[in-house]
Amino acid sequence: MKNSLPSAALFSRSLLRSALTTNSSSQTQAGIERLYQKHWTGLCRSLRKVYGEGPPDAEDLAQEAFTKYMRMADTSHIEEPRAFLLKIAINLGLKSLQRQSRSQDYVNKLIEYEREQVEERCPERVVAARQKIKSVEKNMRKLSKKQRELILRSRIKGQTYAQISEATGWSAADISRQLKAALAVLETQ
Repeated sequence: MKNSLPSAALFSRSLLRSALTTNSSSQTQAGIERLYQKHWTGLCRSLRKVYGEGPPDAEDLAQEAFTKYMRMADTSHIEEPRAFLLKIAINLGLKSLQRQSRSQDYVNKLIEYEREQVEERCPERVVAARQKIKSVEKNMRKLSKKQRELILRSRIKGQTYAQISEATGWSAADISRQLKAALAVLETQ
């Protein structure tokens, strides 16, 4: 019976023995080998119908399914071992596809992030940003000292009108009016 297992199968006799020694059920090595010989080819064929040429690989899924089956404490309640093995393998395949999908989503997000970073750094955008900064600097010089301070406190430091009023003693109406005028100047080209 040593050479009766399919040679193309990835399932090794040592893995069979390893699983059997950790299995405390009533399964015998001969019983597992018979189950394997009887269902390996059909299981792989069924998995190829479900998943095509992969991924996931049909032989890998069949091997994992047999390993899980052999490690079960009690298999006496299983009436249709082939159907049970197929269900285990299909579930393993679905989990594999989910992992692959999550990985692909992550890779796609990284690629998109890198693409955005490249676009942000393209020469045209760099030049446009420098021009915008020069324009803002030029327009900031047009503002009064009070308006520059309001821009600094409101837009840079994020202070509210009440906080600015408390710190400077200026009224909320004056702050609003001066800030509006300052922003209008900054928005001009």
